[in-house]
Amino acid sequence: GGGGPLEMEPHFSLHEVDGEGRIVAILLFDLDDEAAAYAELDARFEGSEGAAYPRALVLSRASRRALATRDWDAFAALMSPEFVQRDHRRLVWASEGRDAAGFLAMVRSLTDLAPDTVMHSDHARVCERGGLIQLRQRGSRDGGAFESEIVAVLELDAEGRVSRWDTYDADPPDAAIARYEEIRSPARAAAPFENA
Repeated sequence: GGGGPLEMEPHFSLHEVDGEGRIVAILLFDLDDEAAAYAELDARFEGSEGAAYPRALVLSRASRRALATRDWDAFAALMSPEFVQRDHRRLVWASEGRDAAGFLAMVRSLTDLAPDTVMHSDHARVCERGGLIQLRQRGSRDGGAFESEIVAVLELDAEGRVSRWDTYDADPPDAAIARYEEIRSPARAAAPFENA
């Protein structure tokens, strides 16, 4: 009814929806406020569906802080002694499993090559025993920008440390979702056998 063209400056828009998919809040952020937009997204997730899984949230906060500050000792402390990383991507860094020291060296090499690298979790599903996250890594190297996406499935041990990290290509995420379902579903007890 009488409206005209609308043009807005590029920005980040965070929409919160209720259980029926209706928008209940919209927050807008300038493009240079990306960190604030992600912080708000993380806070809303932690205050809603993520709140049911405190171990996963503690790990998420600690890993974000360790990666942002490049505190490699704190990052290493988040991994269990039995930690193993398996890479299922089409183009892999190593075909066999990687232990905690090897995984840490790989992550450090990325930030050594590109010190401005930032990592964001764009999508997440969490459960009692771990989580599925879509990670976006961005930075620059030799004057050029780069961006990559991966999907990771993290399995936690009894103390809430990462015991297994599976890495997948972001497209398609089917194998990652199947792995997440393995850790999300409680182990089913074997049916008792029937005797004569």
